[in-house]
Amino acid sequence: MMVHLRLFALARDLCGAELIDVPVPAAARVADLRAALARAYPELSPLTSSAMFAFEANYVSDDFPLVEGGEVACILPVSGG
Repeated sequence: MMVHLRLFALARDLCGAELIDVPVPAAARVADLRAALARAYPELSPLTSSAMFAFEANYVSDDFPLVEGGEVACILPVSGG
């Protein structure tokens, strides 16, 4: 199954795109998307464990079921001063 993943800030810069398609197994959950993202984009691997994911403007947990062609947003933690 294919999930559309919207990226912001550093994640967008590292992947070179604002929207990427990530293949995940059928009946995948956000945890599967997190793992697939780390495999497909090793430069993101250190950041994926702390990333938040949102579906339809709502944050979702790792056990949230994904849908074919659904768009999920990946939000990395931010810091500043």
